[in-house]
Amino acid sequence: MGDLRIERLHVRVENGAGYEHRLEPVTRLAATLLAERLAVRLTTGPAVRPGSASLVAAPVRVSLARMSDAAAAHRIASAWLAALTPGPGSERPSSPVRTRS
Repeated sequence: MGDLRIERLHVRVENGAGYEHRLEPVTRLAATLLAERLAVRLTTGPAVRPGSASLVAAPVRVSLARMSDAAAAHRIASAWLAALTPGPGSERPSSPVRTRS
């Protein structure tokens, strides 16, 4: 498997007062989960989208007041995986897109 480098991660936080200390651990866990899921996907599922300068993940809503770090990270990792791998019957994009979560 090639390297996946996340150079910039854009996170928009709304109503996150008091939970700022959880953002880094949640995004680190999401990246770990993404790597694990990609490793499985590469051996069992459709290929990863061809390299592009950047990708856009669908917006993800998490409530740090109501969710554990693990639950939030799983939701974020799922959005990232969807951006990196084609869904059933989907076409690969012809132009590069940007990453946001």
